[in-house]
Amino acid sequence: MSAMFEGASLQVTLAVPKVVASVEFYRKVFGFHFQGYWDPVARRALQEWTSAAQPEYAEVRAGESRVGLRPGGGRFDGVELSLTVSDSSALFEQIRRAGGDPTAPAVQTWGAKMFSATDLNGLRWNFMEGPKR
Repeated sequence: MSAMFEGASLQVTLAVPKVVASVEFYRKVFGFHFQGYWDPVARRALQEWTSAAQPEYAEVRAGESRVGLRPGGGRFDGVELSLTVSDSSALFEQIRRAGGDPTAPAVQTWGAKMFSATDLNGLRWNFMEGPKR
């Protein structure tokens, strides 16, 4: 690995039909941490969105990984997101209890334990643990 990328994290920004609903899904079903909605008038992040209009941007985080959400079409043909987690069994149960429909966890040929879940926008997320060394 190049030293240039040590400690690097990835941020993705998704164009979704409903920003507020997407934030709530990622918080309640996947357990992501909510950073805030960007208010361009006040030029600061807000914890609640009270306007009838959609926010122009919101952000959720999973560890150091950041997911930006902005209004848009939400077409994700051919896109999958994968996230490494420390306890895939606990996350699987959390998603299942919150009403998500995760696939059964399975140990992959490379040794990682993995399951998948689809978000409310139809985007497939893979959650992987390990492999243990």
